[in-house]
Amino acid sequence: LLRAAPPIVSNAISGLVWRNIGPFRAGRVSAVTGVVGDAGTFYMGLPLGGVWKTTSAGRTWYPVFDDVKEASSVGSIEVAPSDPNVIYVGMGDMITGGGINEGNGMYKSTDAGKTWANVGFKNVDAISKIRINPKNPDIVYVAAFGQYYGPSEERGVFKSTDGGANWSYLTTGGKGSLWSGVAMPDGRIVVGGLLGSLFQSSDGGATWQPLKAETKSSITSLVASGGGLMGVGLNGLMLRQRAPGASVEVSQRPDRVPLTA
Repeated sequence: LLRAAPPIVSNAISGLVWRNIGPFRAGRVSAVTGVVGDAGTFYMGLPLGGVWKTTSAGRTWYPVFDDVKEASSVGSIEVAPSDPNVIYVGMGDMITGGGINEGNGMYKSTDAGKTWANVGFKNVDAISKIRINPKNPDIVYVAAFGQYYGPSEERGVFKSTDGGANWSYLTTGGKGSLWSGVAMPDGRIVVGGLLGSLFQSSDGGATWQPLKAETKSSITSLVASGGGLMGVGLNGLMLRQRAPGASVEVSQRPDRVPLTA
């Protein structure tokens, strides 16, 4: 069982301030992830710049994705919590306001980013979220956009139990449903998407039950928080479920910048 996160002591972090850790460049970051147990190693994905890595907590960054020539737009990155050598990258930036940067599926590294192999979804234009089982790096969940224009058979949540060799569709809310948030709190799988839609599964994705959230704003990201759940979305949406079975608390601030982290 996953243990609840210890409480945060406010005076222990009161002296901390935000600072830019680079790289010093124009534009934005489309995906970022750290490594469990290693405070200095992070991976960053760019809308048109591949994947970069730091082992010095941001002091220096270097590219690790240059050998992949077919696509450079990154939508999501995740390092396996149980094995820091295993990394999954979903191609295709989900933010399409100023231009569309298509991807070409999922890539996987088993040597901490030295080499990469495509592990499916070659016809998917964007992959918004990846979540890996905390104990098994071969069990992976993916929120796939499918193709940008029109209906797509590869739109929805997919699961692999063999490290990406094969993928199965999980029937969350009907085939072709668009999801952009996936989290794994307390052994559950929770997905969030358009108009505040939330579904959860307690059996690895075989069956799903709706979670009620009093919002019509789209959910863009979900993370596990102890045994509970936290999320953000458009129109300043923030949501929280403190424990399994608890109600989903919603805070809405339309005056805030849209959240897509």
